[in-house]
Amino acid sequence: MLIDFDLITIIIGVVCYLIWCWFIHKKYHKEKIYYIYSTIMFIYFMVLIKVTLFPIMMIDGMPSNVNENVNFIPFVSKLNSLTKSALSGAVLGICIESFQYAETLFTGGFTLR
Repeated sequence: MLIDFDLITIIIGVVCYLIWCWFIHKKYHKEKIYYIYSTIMFIYFMVLIKVTLFPIMMIDGMPSNVNENVNFIPFVSKLNSLTKSALSGAVLGICIESFQYAETLFTGGFTLR
């Protein structure tokens, strides 16, 4: 199964962005220039996500329960020192790159990026 960056993903992102803008407008009453810069950053992040994360190839036989295997809340233990934070960031980066490498190995060297 191939999960791609399609119209549904864009619609979900735009709806989340509009809810965020509505919340910021109601709470902080920002000027229009703030929303212009915010929109540019939103477009940038959507393109960044499209280029770096999608498409995702799901292979039959691999576990699909990601919630048990991945910690989505970083730094829960409240790391105090800069060294521990830098080490955690480096380990997280290595884990992400290892995951992409493993994905390439499991797909037989075929990648869509």
